[in-house]
Amino acid sequence: MQSRLMYVELKTDYNDNGPAWIGKAFFSRSAGTIYFNGLAFLKGERQSSGNYLERMSGD
Repeated sequence: MQSRLMYVELKTDYNDNGPAWIGKAFFSRSAGTIYFNGLAFLKGERQSSGNYLERMSGD
């Protein structure tokens, strides 16, 4: 898996001032899934306020 240092911000129910983290993220081979801080994020099908959605909660 390829890794990269990333800035991740929670945008659900926040007006661009939600909590944020900087850390190492790991990408699946197709970059359709990102693994960060013990969570899996899937590439969003709809254009919401973010690019990826957390797999379990949808945030």
